[in-house]
Amino acid sequence: MIKSLIVKVSSACNLNCDYCYFFESNGLKTDQVILSQSLLRNIIVRTSEYCERKGLKEFLFCWHGGEPLLAGYDFFENIIKIQRELMPHNVEVENSIQTNGILLDEHWIKLFKEHNFYVGVSMDGPATIHDRRRKTRDGRGTHVHIVERLALFRQNSFPIRILAVITPEALLYGKQIYEYFRKLGCYWMDFLYPMCNLIHNTFDERIAPNDLGRFYCDVFDAWFDEGNPEVYIRSLHDWCMLLMGGRTVMCHSKTDCSYVLTINTDGTIHCCDDLTPFTDSLLGHVISDSFSSIEENERLTRLGKMDVLFGKECLECEYFPVCKGGCTLFRAKAKGDFTARNYYCESQKIIVKHIRETFDIMAARYQAAYVHKLTK
Repeated sequence: MIKSLIVKVSSACNLNCDYCYFFESNGLKTDQVILSQSLLRNIIVRTSEYCERKGLKEFLFCWHGGEPLLAGYDFFENIIKIQRELMPHNVEVENSIQTNGILLDEHWIKLFKEHNFYVGVSMDGPATIHDRRRKTRDGRGTHVHIVERLALFRQNSFPIRILAVITPEALLYGKQIYEYFRKLGCYWMDFLYPMCNLIHNTFDERIAPNDLGRFYCDVFDAWFDEGNPEVYIRSLHDWCMLLMGGRTVMCHSKTDCSYVLTINTDGTIHCCDDLTPFTDSLLGHVISDSFSSIEENERLTRLGKMDVLFGKECLECEYFPVCKGGCTLFRAKAKGDFTARNYYCESQKIIVKHIRETFDIMAARYQAAYVHKLTK
């Protein structure tokens, strides 16, 4: 069942980040720079029809790019207007947007706050790390601009959410980056593996999975030591919840890639945008195809099958119940074939083992304290 849409609002960007995956996605390349208002309306009509047909009670729109804010303030006001007009009243509509932050101002922040948007800002760490990769078109670093924009979040009491790519420059500084984000007032963050599999690599040299594992362990220790229950790290939250048998939120904590659609700026419908470079992703068009018909498309349904998404080594691994194989894109070994070992397999194991050992130590301490109390 389709539960969310990734909508490509803009195929352009005002930055030139050297690890951007979007411009590697040939399946999403189009001359349509900004999603038109007519296609926007069609997308929400199709979503409304699908929610009513399936009896859904909630639905998530993820507004992406390129840089989505290039579509303009009026475009996002119109999103809200059309959703209110067309979406069923018994469906809880959620909106999220991922932005590089450069165009944000108080006007934007007040709009997103008033209408309960989740706003994620891309930031990789302090200036020495962030400015190495995230640059303007003329090669200037963008860190100072992001810090200024985040100050507006704080001034308007609007939550700061940061998504950071773990770059080669960041590997030794997991604890410091976590503490830096906290000093900026961030209570919600996540750290993303750079795209790497047997087909494509983001950086000139592949990052050793062990180094990624150690980075995440350093972040976990800093998070754990702070002991603030209000601080949320998305990936670490899911690994902790899986270890304890709880509920998770991220798609790569599940074993199904068939419930997320991507709508391109030209109205074409694809599977999850992470997978578009590695599979036959085109499913239809928002004008001619309902989501009910799209969800039956074999190109999509195969992405919900275990034998398509995982190899035998992965399924038989003792860590699989917790790591779930990680994001499918890291297991691509040929177009449409995701049965390779996850490139970051060792990283996943290091992280899960570290969290488990931390929980075991904590449980032993509580048990010892409880026995001591009983025997006093």
